[in-house]
Amino acid sequence: MEKLSGKLDQRSVEKLWERKDVIFSSDGADLTEVTSVDSAGVAFLTLWAKNCPSGKLHIRNMPEDAVKLVHLFRTEPLFVFSDETAESKEGVASESTAAE
Repeated sequence: MEKLSGKLDQRSVEKLWERKDVIFSSDGADLTEVTSVDSAGVAFLTLWAKNCPSGKLHIRNMPEDAVKLVHLFRTEPLFVFSDETAESKEGVASESTAAE
């Protein structure tokens, strides 16, 4: 499982892109130490998932802002959340969307 930290944004994605071959060889991402994720970060995670042999990226501790973007972009089928926190956030996002 690849461990990421800090912000997962356009600037950090540019740096991560240089190591994409190594990163994309893993089918898991530990985002425990990631503080925020923007659309560039979700795009990076989506490409990573599409390059996984199973087509799904296993993510531990997805930040709430990233969960919201994943729902907005409808990319949920590409990810498997391995922690209860992300799954509960997913439920909250679904409920708020249903209420609208």
